[in-house]
Amino acid sequence: MSKLHFHSFTTGKSISSFEDSIQQLTTEKNLNSQHSFVQMQQVHEAKFQEITSKTNILKPIKSIDACYTTLPNTFLSVKTADCLPILISGTSKTAVPFIAAAHAGRKGTQKKILLKLLNTLFQTYHWTQLNIWFGPAICVDCYQIDRKTHTHFDLITQNKQQIDLCTAQNTLSSSTVTLTIANHCTLHENQTYHSYRKSGPGVPMNYSFIGML
Repeated sequence: MSKLHFHSFTTGKSISSFEDSIQQLTTEKNLNSQHSFVQMQQVHEAKFQEITSKTNILKPIKSIDACYTTLPNTFLSVKTADCLPILISGTSKTAVPFIAAAHAGRKGTQKKILLKLLNTLFQTYHWTQLNIWFGPAICVDCYQIDRKTHTHFDLITQNKQQIDLCTAQNTLSSSTVTLTIANHCTLHENQTYHSYRKSGPGVPMNYSFIGML
């Protein structure tokens, strides 16, 4: 089998639906009917699932906010409109490549969805190298959660701490993880990205994908 390559793709206001994002991704990456796309019915929890077979793109997987797989020609997706999309790729101790995707809003972050996912990935694959991408999300300055106390929530820092905790718990060197942060605030840059805080209920989503080809 030829070597698999990881591919990521993210949208903003140029896309208004999951189906349109797939069409654009298919065109950009020159995909065909053999490729599978996974979407989740995100519920702001810390539950996740391994994807072991091709899924029906019209039926989101219920009640999960993260998923992972070793299946080639498969794209995992996350939808966000201020929450933090997280894409992960890695190689196991036995050289098996895998990918994962997570939706980390405030509730999911407080429930440590990323820490739980990373620990499961390590227990499952014993990864030797991990690449993690934090996509566009609301920044700490914009994410005020209590006006009276001027309390703000920092999605980036909170999730970075979960990466550090995972490496510490599994006695791994911090060099085994490469973190890339998009550094785009969806509210500051609401002309480019959909933002719940800007538009309110019913706002379209930003879509982020990771796949292996």
